[in-house]
Amino acid sequence: MDLASKLFKGDRVIWVIFMFLCLVSVIEVFSATSTIAYKNANHWAPIVRHATFLLGGFVLVLLMHNIPCRFYSLLSLLLPVSMVLLAITPFVGVVVNGEPRWLEILGIRFQPSEIAKIAAIGYTAFILSKRNWFTDKQMFWYILGGVGGVCFLIFFNNGSTAILLFAVTFMMMFIGQISIGRLLRLGGAGIIGVLMLVGFIRFAPDKVIDLMPDRVHTWKARIERFS
Repeated sequence: MDLASKLFKGDRVIWVIFMFLCLVSVIEVFSATSTIAYKNANHWAPIVRHATFLLGGFVLVLLMHNIPCRFYSLLSLLLPVSMVLLAITPFVGVVVNGEPRWLEILGIRFQPSEIAKIAAIGYTAFILSKRNWFTDKQMFWYILGGVGGVCFLIFFNNGSTAILLFAVTFMMMFIGQISIGRLLRLGGAGIIGVLMLVGFIRFAPDKVIDLMPDRVHTWKARIERFS
């Protein structure tokens, strides 16, 4: 019991949810890969592979869970680095599936947007933890400026990722007790902005769309498909 208490620190409800999601993922993988496993005559290979990933992830969670929180504030230092990487990716990135979303450094290929997501979350958490340093207004604008810049750089290459990252940051500000009035104005402006963008892409002439990044053509096709 003492060992379990030392390993599984913090809110037990979160641990239960984590275990439940792991169990659900095993069932999902088993269901989704049953045909592949049958063709390969190895029914357990996909499950064993997934279980290995889960075990590795579980060990990583335990290790990171025992790292003092103050060290995670260092993630905020990745924000300017990720912004530089995102800015250069369209020009020097590796093209995969028709889009330059990857960078390759010393033979290691990665997506700058993944670094940006971690950096943005760490930066937001750091600002929210310094309530005694900043006013509510300062925290709001610091977060909006930093995360907004990252989302802008991601948006034209991967709009869904940018919107999801902004939504997560918005929820963090809500939980961090940023003024409801500021959040409502931000949310309203965001919804209006998205609707205006969708309307522009939907009804803009093809000649105008041709002048924009290739990703906009994909958005237009999807909007027309579901409209």
